[in-house]
Amino acid sequence: MEQNRVLRTAMKGYHKMQVMVLLDGLNALIFAAENGDMTREEAIKEAEALTRKPIQKAMGGFRMDDADAYIAELLAKLKGESN
Repeated sequence: MEQNRVLRTAMKGYHKMQVMVLLDGLNALIFAAENGDMTREEAIKEAEALTRKPIQKAMGGFRMDDADAYIAELLAKLKGESN
């Protein structure tokens, strides 16, 4: 079940721009796989490469638990493990 995910700000969390770029990339891969622009396997491989890069921490960044849950949700969607 898809939820409206909220990324809350923390005193020290993940760098906001890096998180947004990662989420945008994952959503683009989901869109490409769903529309046949690339195979699901290719999209998963690219997604795994994207998520291997560590996200820097920053003052006033996104809460790490919020961002990690959102990223995991998108990866599960890409792998067909959720709706």
